[in-house]
Amino acid sequence: MKRAFAVLAGFGFITALLLSSHSVQAADSKPSVELGKSLFSSPSLGTNGKSCATCHQSERKLGVLAAKSAWFGGNAKTLEQAINLCIQSTLKGKALPEDAVEIQSVALYMRSFIKK
Repeated sequence: MKRAFAVLAGFGFITALLLSSHSVQAADSKPSVELGKSLFSSPSLGTNGKSCATCHQSERKLGVLAAKSAWFGGNAKTLEQAINLCIQSTLKGKALPEDAVEIQSVALYMRSFIKK
């Protein structure tokens, strides 16, 4: 058994297996404010150790930011596009599909601060 594990690990199958199980889990989950809050404060969306909260420290202002109709001089027309631009430029991460659970959750979290 140890030998088979070593052979599989040597070919990167363990990494592929872990990634595919993570994808299945993400595909089965639904966007939530709780997940969005967690991701907003986590450096996991990027590669440079920063999180959304590194720049956007005031929760009070998140509602104002989320309620805008355009971001980055009109380069982002939806909140999800704006989140992706931040992930790519500031957090040095890879863009996610706009319908990804992670993007939708961060957007839900930010929209939860819009004053009604």
